[in-house]
Amino acid sequence: SVVCSTLSFSGSGMFARMEKPFDAVIVDEAAQAVEPSTLVPLVYGAKQVFLVGDPRQLPATILSSTAIENKYDMSMFKRFQLCGYPVHMLKTQYRMHPAIRDFPSKCFYDDELVDGPKMAALTARPWHKFSVFRPFVFFDIKGKEYSTAGHSWANDDEAEFAVVLIMNLLKKFPELGVGEHVAVISPYKAQVKNIRKKIKERLGAERAKAIDVNTIDGFQGREKDVCIFSVVRASQNRKHKKSRGLGFVADERRVNVGLTRAR
Repeated sequence: SVVCSTLSFSGSGMFARMEKPFDAVIVDEAAQAVEPSTLVPLVYGAKQVFLVGDPRQLPATILSSTAIENKYDMSMFKRFQLCGYPVHMLKTQYRMHPAIRDFPSKCFYDDELVDGPKMAALTARPWHKFSVFRPFVFFDIKGKEYSTAGHSWANDDEAEFAVVLIMNLLKKFPELGVGEHVAVISPYKAQVKNIRKKIKERLGAERAKAIDVNTIDGFQGREKDVCIFSVVRASQNRKHKKSRGLGFVADERRVNVGLTRAR
């Protein structure tokens, strides 16, 4: 009596042959779907519709700038929210250390996020006693980003620093090198490729497999014990908040996902 499907597959002939409408349609990750996609499972009728998602994380991937200018990237979830439709926010988080939760909560969620019971104790780890391995740390790297042939961006100094961090972490806590505990995240595919290469050179092919290196888009919905976020680009004029030197990293939804993958 429960049918699970992607939005696109719900438009197949299998659904069209049903004799009665759904009692309820639940759309997960609704804030990451374009409106026409969300409409597909609703054409059969439903007594109730639940849209579940986070409009402050990644929207649908739209390649056309013209489409984005005409709001094609806006989800039905976001449109209802902007129209004043009441949204019930789930405020309690059970993933991360309170020190990791604090910054995203203040910057992206109006300081409304609260921690589940005993989250500080449940997420405390032995490496937190080292200042460079505290739960939430910013490192200002005086590196230089550069554009690659594939129109992506990379930053060798950040990549090198990320690898050194990993090597020191694994040296002091070798248990992190067994299983999937550590991730490196970056907005740019060129930087992901850059970091993967450097990790393989330093750790060897076999040990490098334990370090998950991926883009922000490839990491939405996932989590790791330790995450290193390589931003790659920095604003040329730090005093000018609307500087275009950040590219699509200036989208706070993308940064929010990158900063909230770690436990």
